[in-house]
Amino acid sequence: MSLICLRLLGGQLMLHRKDMVEFLLRNFPASCKIHTFKRLDSYDVKSETGKITLHFFDGTSSVTDVLVGTDGIHSATRGTMYKRLAFSIRDDESRERLFDCNDPVWTGILVYRNLVPATKLMKECPDVELLTSLTLVSHVTDL
Repeated sequence: MSLICLRLLGGQLMLHRKDMVEFLLRNFPASCKIHTFKRLDSYDVKSETGKITLHFFDGTSSVTDVLVGTDGIHSATRGTMYKRLAFSIRDDESRERLFDCNDPVWTGILVYRNLVPATKLMKECPDVELLTSLTLVSHVTDL
């Protein structure tokens, strides 16, 4: 399934982390290095080159052009991003709000629904089975 189809089916793209990792592994070319089974500690961005250096808990590091953080609820990617932003801001109140963003907060969203006109779906994703057969889509999570 293409990212366009995923976007159409949900409007705002919301994926389980496992599904996102599987999507990346299936669709990125072999020339892209995807680190799995690694725990990110932090990252640095070189201002001159834009290159991102990843620092892992096992002491190893890697340099990349793009960082997609799929590291879960206690995300070092999110934590590092908000800390970097906070340190770049002079206003104390804004800085504190950014530090507060480091810890995840449950949004209260359990179900997300969206209606997409069949004609639009058919145009963007002609092979999607939702248009040709009776389909029940259900996602169950552990609570």
